[in-house]
Amino acid sequence: MTSYESAIAISAEFPKCVVRRLGAEEAIEAVESAALQENYIRVRTGDLVRVDFAARPVEVVRRHGWRATVTAVSGDRVTFDSLPNGTVGTAVVPPQLGLALGIGDDVFVRNSQAPVVVDVLVDDEPAHPVWFDYSDL
Repeated sequence: MTSYESAIAISAEFPKCVVRRLGAEEAIEAVESAALQENYIRVRTGDLVRVDFAARPVEVVRRHGWRATVTAVSGDRVTFDSLPNGTVGTAVVPPQLGLALGIGDDVFVRNSQAPVVVDVLVDDEPAHPVWFDYSDL
């Protein structure tokens, strides 16, 4: 049986990390799943992740996105300061999300075909956690 929930990576040192369920205070140790490791997907501190809390050991099974700070806004694009490799990047803000972003906003960015903003942070959590609340991977 699986029990997938979204969480924030509080700390990460491959292949282990400490995660906190959204809306919770308690943190728990987890490991990156074999699939993440085989695909060279590394969890970093601040990442929004999907976790199987029923697995033993508890497993991070997906990375929804990494945390970044908006440094510029131009139309449907933002510039941000924290690509995983430490460089500046740009991302599309899909209009269907209805996010009005400004300089200094913290966002989660996912890299699919190209970097895309997937949510904004409020109080260190995604503003719309239901967007990540699904059971199918």
